[in-house]
Formats: sequence, structure tokens, C-alpha cells
Amino acid sequence: MHTAAAYPFRAPHAAPPLAAAAPPPPQAASWVWLVVAFFVLLGIWMYVTNTSHIRRMAIVKAQLRTQVHTTARLLSWPAAGEPPPELCLLLEGSTDDAQLFLMDREGQVWADAANPRRPEEQVGPRPSVLGVEQEEERVVKPIEKLVQLALQGGGFHTHPWRDASSSEMKPRLTYVAHIPGTEFILGCGYFV
Repeated sequence: MHTAAAYPFRAPHAAPPLAAAAPPPPQAASWVWLVVAFFVLLGIWMYVTNTSHIRRMAIVKAQLRTQVHTTARLLSWPAAGEPPPELCLLLEGSTDDAQLFLMDREGQVWADAANPRRPEEQVGPRPSVLGVEQEEERVVKPIEKLVQLALQGGGFHTHPWRDASSSEMKPRLTYVAHIPGTEFILGCGYFV
């Protein structure tokens, strides 16, 4: 028999009541997932782009170094004095993306495929650096750096250089090396 006091309550032999289930965690808004996905894709794109640029520049550097050393070995260089005019004209005749140039230890440019001389000009050192007055630091400083690098055994340098096709100063990656037994420096540049 049931008494009135025992009805709404549980029986003494019954199991304890179950704890209330925790509410489910709140769901993130769909725009949050879109923002996360955007930044993940942006990061992947930046990594791929940067990696391909690094690979391309490594290939360009290898080509510049190879072209300088191959040219230095294949051509005959005078021990002293001026280079033969044929040699300067040959160097200026290269039309690749990577242009050869020849200068002496004083930084005077004798031949430059990026800025070939006109037919009426005589072969010899240019009176000014690529048509720019010597006082202009943005050209003179890189020439000094290239001479220094070459005399230390060769190396790479990125610097401004006048592009003959547009007459503008553009960044150029250059490899230079001193030709042993001569006063000349052979370089190869690539507009980046």
C-alpha cells in the first residue's frame, strides 16, 4: 500500500537517478571554418610560390656561374693590356637572358651584352659606367662591389643596372669572377 507521502518519491530499494547529460558543445559558426580554410590555403599557396622562386633562382645562379667559367676557359685572354676587339664584340653579341660583360680591376666596362655599343663606337673602356655619370652612387657602388667580389674569388651580387631595352634601372643578379693571369673580370648578369 502506498502512503500519500511516499508516492512522488522513489522507493528505498530503487537505483539512484541518472545525472543530467552535459549539453553538447556549441557549434562553431560556418564562417569561422571558412576563415580557417582561407588561411590554410593562403599558407599553402605562399609556400609553393616561395619554393618555386627559390628553385628558379638557384637554377639561374648555376647558369650564371657556368656561363662565366665556361667563357673564361674557352677564350684566350691577353696577360696585359687591352682585350682584343673581337673578344669584346663576341661578348656583346650574346642575346640570352643572361648577359656577359667584361670589365677591368678599375671598374671600367669594356663590353656589356646588356648595353652593346653602337657600331660607330670604338672598342675600349667606356668613358662612364653605362652612360651614367660616375658620381651616381647607385651604379658606382655596385661596380665597386662586383670588383671586390671578383678579386676575392668570385661571387653573386644583386644590384641596379641599366636595361638597354627600356633605358630603366632594374634589379640584376650578377656573378663575377676574376680571370687568372689577367687584369680582367668576367661577369654574367640576369635581370630579375
